[in-house]
Amino acid sequence: MDCDWIMTGKGYLAMNKTIRLKWPTKLLKTKTISNRLNLSILSLSIGCIWGGAIAVASPVAARSSERSNNLAQIEINQQLGDQVGDQVRVNQLRQPADQLFQSSIHDINHGLDLNNNLSLSVEFAAKALEVPPQIAQLNPKTASHHKLKQSNPASNQAETAEQLLERGNAHIRLGDVEGAIKAFRAAVSKKPNMTAAHYNLGLAFAQTGQLQEAINAFFRAAELDPTFPMTFSNLGAALLQGGNPQQAVAYFQRAIELKPDLPIAHYNLGIAYKEQGQITEAIASLREAQKLYPQSPETNYNLGLLVQESGDLDEAIKLYQAALEINPNYAQARYNLGAAFLLQEKMDQAIAELQKATQLRPNYADAFFTLGVARAKQGQTQAAIDAFIQAQAYFNGENRPRWAELADQQIKRLRAGS
Repeated sequence: MDCDWIMTGKGYLAMNKTIRLKWPTKLLKTKTISNRLNLSILSLSIGCIWGGAIAVASPVAARSSERSNNLAQIEINQQLGDQVGDQVRVNQLRQPADQLFQSSIHDINHGLDLNNNLSLSVEFAAKALEVPPQIAQLNPKTASHHKLKQSNPASNQAETAEQLLERGNAHIRLGDVEGAIKAFRAAVSKKPNMTAAHYNLGLAFAQTGQLQEAINAFFRAAELDPTFPMTFSNLGAALLQGGNPQQAVAYFQRAIELKPDLPIAHYNLGIAYKEQGQITEAIASLREAQKLYPQSPETNYNLGLLVQESGDLDEAIKLYQAALEINPNYAQARYNLGAAFLLQEKMDQAIAELQKATQLRPNYADAFFTLGVARAKQGQTQAAIDAFIQAQAYFNGENRPRWAELADQQIKRLRAGS
């Protein structure tokens, strides 16, 4: 079972969570990185998908289920009675609770239990509900403290590196990546050897597309802790996304040396091999990733592409179908499955899959073009023309003039009856 990495006061721990092989964006939470035991896998992983940009799932601040006295203590000025009163008032705001707000309540409860950062949890709730007047109903000390935190940038100067790390995680939770970068940078400035701050800074840079900065941050984290495999996997993925697959391979291999059963490293290694034209090696790496984690739709899909490229269309179809069993809304897998059926002259199945692809992605130019080909082969002239017209419009919108011209040629040929 693949897991999330979290950083606690006692080191890295594992949390079970289904992964989709992309950027590993789980944040490291506190300062201690020694005495690690029972390491496992991180989810929300960095991985370069075929021809695409890095896909970053919305990161959520990691939290430990253990009540550790080593967790960073952050500005507790309220008495327990005040905190309990605040908790009651915050609970009264649960009416429009969405997932973020529910997570905020969890953080407030967790903060009360651990004597942790209540004021920051209130910020989560305020952002989730967007009702500052209601937050003002809280204990006056808390409300004024919350206002001070928002209005006084100099307050960050009084925080420790551990507190700034937690603040950066909070900014990520609020969707404020730039704020997180500032906090993580401030943490690094106060404690240059703080691995978690460098690692989280790399994740934040990656999310904003600042790949060189991400590479620098991950490299520093790897220097500080050369035994954490996800740092090397992330570093390799940033290099891969930046167009340097050859150098990326070495870091993926290092991640695998540290943890041979790390599926995301095998997956990324396969993509790096593919970018270098090493198809046999790419297939082997993706097969290993699939063996380690068969429930990844991306692994099945990309392995299908490689297998099809090597000439095994039947296995490719099975892999596309496997990806769709896991994620029925995977538009690219629908399209490639339909195109594979078209190559096998299975027109009804091809049309069905291509139509689903265009429903999942209404501006899917390639799917409309291929649907036009299938319709034409079935003698459905007007339906084929309609599909090519849509493909042409979307190709033009994507600035793909060659394909737009090909679609236009098909339209003219069909209208001429040739």
